Parts: sequence; C-alpha cells; structure tokens
Amino acid sequence: MSRLKDAVLAVLIFALVFVLQGLSPITQSADSRWAVPLMLSLLERGDLNLDEYVELWTPETLYSIECAGPGGEVRKPAISGCPERFHAYSFYPVATPVLSIPLFLAIDRFIPLVPAVSPGTELLRQRVYLQAHRQMEILVASATVALTAVFLYALAGAGWQGFVWSLIFAFGTSLWSTASRAMWHHGMSILLLSAALWLLTRKNPRVFLAGILLGLAIWNRPLNILAPLCLALWLRRDSLWMLAGLATASIPFLAWNLSIYRMPVQPYFFLGSRFVWEVERFAGVLAGQLFSPGRGLLVYSPFLVVAAFGLWKLWKADRGLALALAMWAGGHAVAISLWGDWTGGIGYGPRYWLEVLPPLALLASRVWPLPKWVWPLIFVAIIIHARGSWDSRTQAWSQRWTAGQVSVWDWKGAPFLAGWT
Repeated sequence: MSRLKDAVLAVLIFALVFVLQGLSPITQSADSRWAVPLMLSLLERGDLNLDEYVELWTPETLYSIECAGPGGEVRKPAISGCPERFHAYSFYPVATPVLSIPLFLAIDRFIPLVPAVSPGTELLRQRVYLQAHRQMEILVASATVALTAVFLYALAGAGWQGFVWSLIFAFGTSLWSTASRAMWHHGMSILLLSAALWLLTRKNPRVFLAGILLGLAIWNRPLNILAPLCLALWLRRDSLWMLAGLATASIPFLAWNLSIYRMPVQPYFFLGSRFVWEVERFAGVLAGQLFSPGRGLLVYSPFLVVAAFGLWKLWKADRGLALALAMWAGGHAVAISLWGDWTGGIGYGPRYWLEVLPPLALLASRVWPLPKWVWPLIFVAIIIHARGSWDSRTQAWSQRWTAGQVSVWDWKGAPFLAGWT
C-alpha cells in the first residue's frame, strides 16, 4: 500500500508541476535559442551542427554560435554563415539538447492535445518547431523540472512530507521562475544531480549509476564537478565506483569533442579566465548573491534558511554526508561569487544558485513538521517566483542592470516588485 501511495503521489507531483509550469507564459529563451534546432538536427540528420539553420541566424543570436573547421580551428560566425570547410555549432555544451531528446519525443506524441490558444500553440500543433521553439522549450523545461520534483520527493523521504517539500521547491525557488522558462542548462543539471543524490542516499545505493549521472551533469555544466568531488569524501572507497560511472558517461562526449575540436572539451569549458581573484570584491559579491533584491538567494527563497537546521540534524546522524553537502553548497557559493559576471546576465532572480538546490532540498526536508514561522517565508517565495513566471514586467530588470540604470541593491527597483513600485 505504501508503494502504491508513493507512486500515486509521485505521478500527482509530476502532473501538477508540468501542467502549472507549462502553462506559465514567461519565456527566457536566449542562451538556449538553438536547443530545439539542435534536437531536430540530431533526429533528422544525425549531427549536432547548425549549418542548415543559417537563414535563422540573427545578430542577437550569433553570440551563441561558433564555427569549427579543419584541425579544430574555431572562428566567430558571420551573419551569412561559417567560412568554407567550417561548420556551425552551439557555443554552449550540447548535453542538454542531447539528453532532452526523450522528453522532446514524448511531448511530440501528445502535441495534438495542446489547445490552440495562441499563434505559438497553433504552430506547436502543426509541429512547426523552428518557429515555435520558445513554446517547445517551455514544455521540455517544465517536464525536466517536473521530473526533478519527483526525485526531490524521494529525497525528502516520500509520503506527505516529501509531497509538500517537493512542491515547495518546485514553486518556491528558481526551478519555476528560471529553470522551467527555457532550456537553460540548469534544468537538466538539477535533474541529474537530484537523481544522483537520491541514488547515493537510498537504502541500497547505486554508486556506479549515480556516477554516470554526475558525469553527465559535468558535461552539461562544468561547475557541477563540485558534486562528485565533495561526495567522494563521504563515499571513500565506494567513490571508485562513482568515478568509474563518471568516466563511462564521458566517453561519447570526449569522442565527439575530439572529432570536432581536436581536443577533449568544447571551448566553453575554458571560461575559467573569467573568474576575478580579488579578495576585497569577494565579500560584497557573496553578500549580493545571498541578500540583494536583484539576485539574492535568501530574498527570493527565504525559507531556505531551514537548510541550516537540517544540516545540524544531519550532522548528528551522518557527519560524512553533512560535511559533503556543506562543502558542495559552500564551494558553489565561492565559485559563483568569484565569477566576473556574478549577476548571471539576462534572467530573473538567483539563477546561479540553481545547481545547489538538490543538496539544500535534502537538508531542508529533514526539518519536519515545519515550524509555523517558515510558512510565511514559503508564501513569499511562491509569490515572488509566480510573478517571475507570469508577469512580463518582472523581466525588464536585467536590461536595466546591463545598461547601468539600476543597482543590484535597489529595493525599490527589485525585479519582483516591477509594476508595484
């Protein structure tokens, strides 16, 4: 009976998250502009280049394309296409489009059920995905977040406790206002990390399989390497199995990169030069990452302070795991605070914190039942992320920030208050 209850609740979580987030109208397709064309290219032509989409290139989207030619030489593209003997590829890692293929195919089967309530949804029904790429991105991204919510449910101990916590994280964090708004690499990262963490913390751990998922997460977003490094300290000897899984997951990506770039990784993986090693800058940026109205994690999801109490509870039960999760979250905080563009460019709220939501969910869910003072914080978080998913006025802050027209500490001009102040 317990297994049936868990299965029913898991299906209900997936349905609630997928439908409610899939219906949210705000789209943030920018870096992910070529995700849908890449999936179509792989399915229809068996490759991952963008040569056949030159007519869709615009000056605004060229930044996310690079041309690779003989010997692995990489050049910037022109609006007319790549130089002779060069082919166009996405500047960003290809893992998200590749791993999203099963979701894309599943959604494609049910496209006729989508109501034609707008020109975009009508294009979806006609399967004109190149023109309806924004709508398809939202559907794939919402399905990714819905699957993540199911794993968060399992991480939180299943039952009603897991049910409540999974929905709190699905709608009270950037999982809703960012990860489900386009095929950002964050969404797939969180799914892989959540599933891996669940496999490692269940009664019968599946270390090798978790290692495969962690390996895929690294190829999806390089900063995810912090997860296996920290978890290895907890797993000790079993970490060899995790590393074996990680190496197995790396084989196809290594082979593809060697065939295109003549080196084991894409140029994107060499962005470490964008870190700013200034001690006097670090404290202010970390404060901004946590408490600023523009990007502060504890402003947009204040209930996450509960994770500190959960860490203390876990410390008394399993110090090794507690230390690994603390190092994972702490290392991530340091890395994103050293990053040159620490505000995350175009986006809403604390986008750079998304990858630490799985360990924070595991920690926070250990606090149950929830103290009364936590519920108002949850309510505030849901309102904030609902505005970012439904109200287009909240999306203008990023342009004002990049134009130097607003401060990240400007409470009156906070993104979630747009239209109210």
